[in-house]
Amino acid sequence: MRRSRLRFARSSPAVPVGRGLVSPVVVLVLVLLSGWAVAYELGDTILPAMGNALLFSGVAPDIAFVLASVLLVARGFGGERGWAFIGAGGLCWAAGDIYWTLALSNVNPPVPSWADAGYLLFCPLAFAGILSLVRQRISGAPRTLVVDALAAALAAGALSAAVVVQPVLANAQGGSLAVATNLAYPVSDLLLLGLIIGATALGNWRLNRTWTLLAASMLVFWIADSVYLITTATGTYHVNAWFNPLWYWSPVLAGWAAWLPRRAFVRPRVTAPSTRGIVMPLGFAGGALAILVWSSFNTVGVPAIALATSSLVVIMGRLAMTWRENSRLLRASQKEAMTDPLTGLRN
Repeated sequence: MRRSRLRFARSSPAVPVGRGLVSPVVVLVLVLLSGWAVAYELGDTILPAMGNALLFSGVAPDIAFVLASVLLVARGFGGERGWAFIGAGGLCWAAGDIYWTLALSNVNPPVPSWADAGYLLFCPLAFAGILSLVRQRISGAPRTLVVDALAAALAAGALSAAVVVQPVLANAQGGSLAVATNLAYPVSDLLLLGLIIGATALGNWRLNRTWTLLAASMLVFWIADSVYLITTATGTYHVNAWFNPLWYWSPVLAGWAAWLPRRAFVRPRVTAPSTRGIVMPLGFAGGALAILVWSSFNTVGVPAIALATSSLVVIMGRLAMTWRENSRLLRASQKEAMTDPLTGLRN
C-alpha cells in the first residue's frame, strides 16, 4: 500500500486484435487483475477487513502494478511503441513504491529520494507514450481541432493548478530541492491531464473503446495523485483512503486499452459543425472563465490564472479562425452564384 511521500509541516478463447490474436493467457491475467483491483477498492471503502488481507498489503499491490505494466511493454514490442513507454513508466512507478515500502516507510525519508525518482518517471514516460499513440492515430487533424485541443488542455490545466498546485505550494516546507520535488508531482499530473484532454479534442471529441479506456486509465491516476497531494498537504491523508486503489487501477485499464480489439481509426475531417464540437469548447471556455472569477474571491495561484487566461486567448484566436473561414466560404459562394463555373461568364 502506498505511503505518504510528501513532507509538509503537518506530516513528516482468443480475441482478435488488429491482424493477430490476443493470447488467452493475456485475457486471463487482465481479468484477474481487474477482479483484484475491484476487491482492493472494496477493501478500502465498505469492507475494511478485506483491506488487511495479504493480497492488499505490503508490496502485493506493486506486484499487480508490475504485471499490468509488463503486459503494456509486451504490447509495445508487438506493435505500437507508445504502449511500451507507458508500461516502462508503470515499472518505474512500481519500483519507487516498492523502495518506499521496504526502505523508507518506517524512517524519516530524505527529500528527494530514490522513491521520488521512480514515482516522477511515470508521468514523462506516460506522456511520451500517449503522444506517440496520438501521432500515429490522429495525424493530419484540421487546424481548428488543434486549436480546440490546445484551449481544452490549457483549461484543464488551469483547473488542476487551482485545485492541486495551489494547496501543495501553500504548504510546501523545506529547502529549494525539497519544494521542487513536492511541486514536481502536481505539475507532472497537470501536463498529463492536459495531454489527455487535448488528445480527446484532436479526435473531434469522439472516443473509441481503446481511447476511452486509456483516458480512464490516466484520469484515475490523476484523481489518485491529486487527492493524495491535497490530503497530504492539509494533513488529512490516511493509508486506507478510498483513492489509494486508483493508482493500481491505472495500468490495468491501460492494459485493456492496449490489448482489446480496436476499430480502424477514421481521420478527423472538416465537416458541418456538430453539437459536440461546439458544446465542448464552450464548456472549457466557461471553465477557464469560472477560474478567473473564482480568483477574485479565493486564492487559486498564478499558474491557474495564467493557464485560464491563455485558454481564453486561444479560444479568441479560434473565433478569429472561424470568422476567416466563414468569410472565405461566403466570398466563394457569392462568386459561384454570379459566375458560371464552367464558362467563366457572368450569370
